[in-house]
Amino acid sequence: MGVTDVPECQNGQICQYVNYVARNLVYFKLVQNYLGPAGYFRDPTKMDSYLADSVFLPYLNNEVGDDATKATVKTRFSALNAAMLVMFSEDTVVYPKESEWFQ
Repeated sequence: MGVTDVPECQNGQICQYVNYVARNLVYFKLVQNYLGPAGYFRDPTKMDSYLADSVFLPYLNNEVGDDATKATVKTRFSALNAAMLVMFSEDTVVYPKESEWFQ
C-alpha cells in the first residue's frame, strides 16, 4: 500500500518537520529516481502527484492506466502459478515490516 511518514519518525517536533519536508519533496523526479525508499511513499492527500510522479508503487498497486490495462494486469497476476515474495528481517523502510510478508 505504501508509507506516509519517514520510517521510525512518527512522533516529536523534529519528526513533524522531517515528514513535512519529505511529503513536499517526495514526488520530484530527482528524489524518485535516486532515493529508493521514495518509491514506497504514498500520500493520500496528494493522490494526483502520487499517480503522476511516483515511479514504482502505483504500478505495483495497479493504480495507473485505463480500466482495460488494469484488468489485464489483474488477470496476468491472478494466473501466476507461483511467486516468491520476501520479507527482509532488517527492513526499516516498510513499517511494520511484516506487512510485506505474504504467507
